[in-house]
Amino acid sequence: MEGFIDGLTLEASYILDSRSRQHAAVILIKKTVICDILVQGMNCKANALQSVLGFFPQSSHTPQKVIETLLCIGISVSVETINAAVQSLSAESQSQIQVLGHSLLTCYAYDNFDIDLKSHVPTVEKSNDSLKHLTSGLLFPHEH
Repeated sequence: MEGFIDGLTLEASYILDSRSRQHAAVILIKKTVICDILVQGMNCKANALQSVLGFFPQSSHTPQKVIETLLCIGISVSVETINAAVQSLSAESQSQIQVLGHSLLTCYAYDNFDIDLKSHVPTVEKSNDSLKHLTSGLLFPHEH
């Protein structure tokens, strides 16, 4: 068991060049993913890595079939779980912003900006309406 733990920690004393450090990092990542998949296989509630890895495909608009494939091989959680986590985080964030806004110790900042959303394939219906005018807002807490 001690050799296995030493292999996971990869003591830096014997890693000399950049290529061997990169190779060691890749091996450490592979070992971590494999161990996490095994732990998740034994306990369905032990899915920290899968939860984190599930957010990335969701945020980059990956098709649902790809996320389901990642679920089948054990390195992601289901689409429903990802959506529930996003909704939960959004609700929590909204309530914290409301509390901050009601505290009267907040500075508000607004910014108007324009985004030109050009299409790769021009169409007749959307020939001139690619410019969008948006406003963003930030709340900065003041603490004494």
